[in-house]
Parts: sequence; C-alpha cells; structure tokens
Amino acid sequence: MTDEPIGRLSIRELIVDFLGSLVPGLVFVSCAVVLLAWPLTSALQEALTILGSTRTMPNIYAGVAQFAAAIRVELTILLVMVAYVAGHLFYRQDPKIPDERSFRRTVSKTDEWVADFDNCEFPYLHFDRYLRSRGLTHLLQLTEWCASGRRTKNFVNILKIRLFFEHPEKCGSIAKNEAHVRLMASTWYMSRALKYLAGTVAVLVVATALFAGPSPRDVLLHSIPAAPALFVFVVAFGTQRIIERFLHYQRVREVIWVLETAYVAYRDSPERLQDICPDFGKPPAPLDAEPA
Repeated sequence: MTDEPIGRLSIRELIVDFLGSLVPGLVFVSCAVVLLAWPLTSALQEALTILGSTRTMPNIYAGVAQFAAAIRVELTILLVMVAYVAGHLFYRQDPKIPDERSFRRTVSKTDEWVADFDNCEFPYLHFDRYLRSRGLTHLLQLTEWCASGRRTKNFVNILKIRLFFEHPEKCGSIAKNEAHVRLMASTWYMSRALKYLAGTVAVLVVATALFAGPSPRDVLLHSIPAAPALFVFVVAFGTQRIIERFLHYQRVREVIWVLETAYVAYRDSPERLQDICPDFGKPPAPLDAEPA
C-alpha cells in the first residue's frame, strides 16, 4: 500500500474542513454586517442630531471609506480570519440537535425507524430494526451497539479509523458524506445564530422607534432600518427548516456507508473486526428473525 491515497484523502479533507468553516463564517459575518449597518447608522445620525454636532453622515461616510481604502488588504485579511473563526465555531458543533429536529420533523411514528422519538442519538440504538425493515440483514453483524444496548458514536468512529488506515482508497464517499453532514449542521447553527441576532436587532429598532415621536408616521420611519434584520430573520428561519427536511436522512446514509464499506473491506478477513464485532463473519440473520 502506498501513501498516495492517504495523501489525496488528507488534502481533500483539509480543503473540505477549511471551506466548511470559511463559507458559513463568511455568510454569517456578511449577514451580520448587513443587518447591523442601517440600524447603527440611523442611531449615529440620531446621536449627532441630539448632540447638535456639525459633522454630517456624508462626511463620516467619506472618512470611513478613505480609511478603509488605505488598509483594504489588512481589512480583507481580518475579515477572512474573523469569518474562519466564526465558521469554525459553527462547524465543530455537535450535529445532534439539528439531527434530532430533523428526525422529529420528517419521520412518521408508524415507521420502523432508527430511533425512538424520545431518544434520537447517533448512531441510533434501533439501527438494527431499521436494517431488518429494509432487508439489509448482512449489515446486522456490524451493529454491535444495538445488540449490547450501549450506544456510542465512537463505535462508528473506530470503523472509520480502521478503514482510513487500512483501506483509504475506499473512504472517499465516507469522507464526502461526513463533510456534507458537518456542513449542513454548521449551516443550521449559523442560521440559528443569525435568527437570534436578527430578531434581537429588529426588536430593539422597533422598540426604539416607539419612543421616536408621537405620530405613527414617525414610528414607521424610525422602524424602517429594521427591514434588513427582518429579511435576514426570514431567510435564516427558512434555511433551518429546509435543512431539517433532509439532514436526518443524510445522517442515516452516513452510517449505511460506513457499515457497507466496512463489510466489503473486511468480509474476506473478518478477524480484523471481531474484537469490536464478535458476530462479524457469521451468516446473516433471516429477514423474519426477531431482533435480539
């Protein structure tokens, strides 16, 4: 075995990890600037009016633009750094919460599914039941966590680690599926943060507008800067709902890919997995057999 597949896989993982952090971070920072810019500008204008300052907003805009042009390279680097850090915080969040929301939103209680409605945690305690209902009984040998009743995502992680070390050429789809899940989960967390931020800004702007003047016209005029925040709130809310429609299916597919890849990779040498899967290599259970 050469190191070339591992090298290609590592580069691909690095790119996916970088973009998976940077893209949500850039979206979050850009949307935050959009929804904050108008309310802050409006508040500054009000402050200048109250203080009787001779400075005007066009003069301030010109000064800011001149300063930004002088350090545009530094500002770009700073923006990328802030976006990457923010995105990385979202990217490293546990997919558990959006996965559970997706499960409850998309799965019928009458289906033979991977989890109960009060316990939906990866890699799912009833995954064997799901495999039986779909006729995928050859993979039951690899669902040791279901037979033992001790659910742990480290079991699937151990399978991934062994595959990455011993069969890296078979791991491209596994890495891609995991990257998709992570990216969608990070986008869900980013949308939730934007929803909270946008909602807070909109409430503050409207609350401030209520004290801006006695007439409804004054209140309406001072509430207009909340428009970008309301738009971002609606988009973030919709993005969360769209992700919840398919994230759980992606998560289940991730487990299927890991189990099937391990089955194909080790079916001719089952002893390589029998320390964690004692039943691996034994004949699959019949379709009408009851789960243990």
